Amino acid sequence: MSEEIQRIRRMVAQGKVTPEEGEQLIASVAEVPPAAHPPPMPTAVSTTSPPVRAWWVLWPLISHGLILAGICVVLTVSVPKFQEIFKSLGVDLPLMMRVVFTASSLAKHWGFLILPASAGALALDALFYAFLRRRGWHVVAALWWWCITILGILVVAFLCLGTYLPLVTLMRAMGASAGRP
Repeated sequence: MSEEIQRIRRMVAQGKVTPEEGEQLIASVAEVPPAAHPPPMPTAVSTTSPPVRAWWVLWPLISHGLILAGICVVLTVSVPKFQEIFKSLGVDLPLMMRVVFTASSLAKHWGFLILPASAGALALDALFYAFLRRRGWHVVAALWWWCITILGILVVAFLCLGTYLPLVTLMRAMGASAGRP
């Protein structure tokens, strides 16, 4: 309020207002309670969209991280065991299984890049999701989360089916050749 009074006194000193009018303005400013003054204008930093809450970003990050961890475990632990079994049998493998074995050998030889690549992919995923939420595109953000989740589940299913289905087929063939139904 003292800034307003000083501004009025400068106006009086510059001759823009008569001293009597200046005194009246000062008295009227002094009578107005501080709550009646308008609030300060918002700065350029403020936004109209709601803030991105941490759980909005954490939920996709956790779910997609678990899917990615499942893919890594299947590629580095489970698939090499089946690869040894099929190498010892010396059978011709279907294309789906050769793709899974190739992905497993890439993960084995380039495994030191799995952690940084996974962290980078998850960070980009979370940033893009947060960007969509902050822009107010909640439906698009939900669709993004579902698409990435379903894609991850399909990759895990492909890895599992690519490994286990040929094994089941081979076991049936071995059982049929041994005379079992």
